[in-house]
Amino acid sequence: MPNIVPHLKLTHEGARLMLDAAVNFKPETLVRWLRRIVRCYACYYNKVRTHLSLNKDTPVHRPSQRLGRITSIALLGGLHHQYAWI
Repeated sequence: MPNIVPHLKLTHEGARLMLDAAVNFKPETLVRWLRRIVRCYACYYNKVRTHLSLNKDTPVHRPSQRLGRITSIALLGGLHHQYAWI
């Protein structure tokens, strides 16, 4: 099952973008900020991102949505988006 430690799955570019934004932080603030970003990425990785090995499902199963209008939800500061029926 691909429910792994998500900070190991951060792409090089995603990690670079996060660290480029962190230049202006104090060290203690930077640690808190990075922990929050990794926690948000873990949530995205396990609840939103689909995995081919799970037949395009997420590690934390979610029900199919079929009614309503499609909307975009920005995740990780707009780096990723979730599209959902509302």
